[in-house]
Amino acid sequence: MPTPGREHTRYASAFDLPTVIEIRQQIRGMKALSLLKPSTRPQLRELEAEVVRLASLIDRFYDGLGTRNWIYTDDFNVSRINAICDLPSVDEQEQALIALYREPGTLSFMLRRLRSRPGMRERMALIETALKDYQADRYAGMIHVLISVMDGFVNDLDAARRRGLHARDGDDMTAWDSVVSHHKGLARVHETVFRKPFYKLSTDEVFDLYRHGVVHGNLTSYANVVVATKAWNYLFAVADWAKARELAAKEPEPEPTWGDVLRKTAQLGLDKKALAAWEKREVSAETEGFELETAYAACAELLTQWQRRNYGGMAQHLAFPGSSGSHRKPGEVKDLYKEFSLASFTIHRIRIEAAAVAKVEADLEVNGSHQAVTMRWIYHDDQGQTLVESQGGGRWYLAPYGPTTFVTPRSELQDAQ
Repeated sequence: MPTPGREHTRYASAFDLPTVIEIRQQIRGMKALSLLKPSTRPQLRELEAEVVRLASLIDRFYDGLGTRNWIYTDDFNVSRINAICDLPSVDEQEQALIALYREPGTLSFMLRRLRSRPGMRERMALIETALKDYQADRYAGMIHVLISVMDGFVNDLDAARRRGLHARDGDDMTAWDSVVSHHKGLARVHETVFRKPFYKLSTDEVFDLYRHGVVHGNLTSYANVVVATKAWNYLFAVADWAKARELAAKEPEPEPTWGDVLRKTAQLGLDKKALAAWEKREVSAETEGFELETAYAACAELLTQWQRRNYGGMAQHLAFPGSSGSHRKPGEVKDLYKEFSLASFTIHRIRIEAAAVAKVEADLEVNGSHQAVTMRWIYHDDQGQTLVESQGGGRWYLAPYGPTTFVTPRSELQDAQ
């Protein structure tokens, strides 16, 4: 059950999402305070414009692609979706969105966050089979597989009252503070498409994910790229819905006290001083004290654990910045790195390019191939808050943390030969 004030609902516009409302209210409050500091006004206007742009993009997506029963999900790249929504017709937008899903690596990247979700992680072998079939243009079976995965995943969410996706009505598919809960989003598609009954045989080609007709064999011409891609879109929308429902059930953070505010203000002052004193630098293996660099130590430890296939040890260096600051799970790290065997490594250069960003250049021997790589590291505390590296109080974490973001897979190396 959601906590009071976090009720599941359908939002008439992305501007009605609680997060959007809260940020805009904060900006208005900051504008009032900024009367004392005119120099902050341009940054506030820029921030507000960015929030408006994102909320407007979500509404534009639903006004166009929403009419074809596509759902905006958290996996989307904002700039790519913005370019798609700028296309003049819904036909062109739909073709471009499908092309985006079919780009090499897109779905594999999207699936990474599902690996850590209970219920999805255990079904990942089925999902990967569906991915292979989708990439090979074998649509009929993979659509069935994804429908079954979604059904089982939703069934597991509430052990006390098990109900699969097919047994839930539209109101069940609403959530708090989620883009999928737009009134043209998941709940509407679930009611009008996913659960639409088909009691007679039809050989007409369809272009929507009609679960009832597909599963019960009354629709025979559904195996096309549009329906197959919508199955992926629905999978990610259901995952976003489940995540939003979990967040709604958590107790909200307490309102900060005046003491908290004062401590935060003091910390901001220290951060500004540290940032003002910070300078870019570059060090190499020839630089005295190279191995004493904190970024060197973090990278060397990660690569050593990778050599040993110690996925738990690697996980300590792959935290993803966020409110929880939680580390990656060893099982997730294993899924990402198990096909990449590291035999040796040499770190030869570190470039500290921003106050909390380091790029580490190294030579790796991966799967029998020598590769020169650049690994990007972020400096933050155990709550995911980025810090000025020279100020201390944090650690370096690899981000992005998947091996394919800096290592060329064996299959691609073979294709290039």
